[in-house]
Amino acid sequence: MSARNYVWYIEVFENRGNESISNELPLENFSQITCADGKIHNLWRCLSYQQLISFQKSAKNFGFPVTPYVQEANGKIRFFSPAFRTKQRRRIAKK
Repeated sequence: MSARNYVWYIEVFENRGNESISNELPLENFSQITCADGKIHNLWRCLSYQQLISFQKSAKNFGFPVTPYVQEANGKIRFFSPAFRTKQRRRIAKK
């Protein structure tokens, strides 16, 4: 079985959050993208899942909202919910 390739994105809703992320990522990583929900989102492409988690923790500490997104292989970019993923794993484990 081949490893899955993921690209991680984060959407920031405040200017101070965008400023903070722009210090960590090059401007080329920012774009407006149409996601699976059919809406255009302002997304920053993260370098890794660990970086996404780091941005989420920082956002929580500084009090500005962010939303994580993921793209699997060449699929559409969609909202990513780690809580859903954990519940899904628990259901599979119980079977």
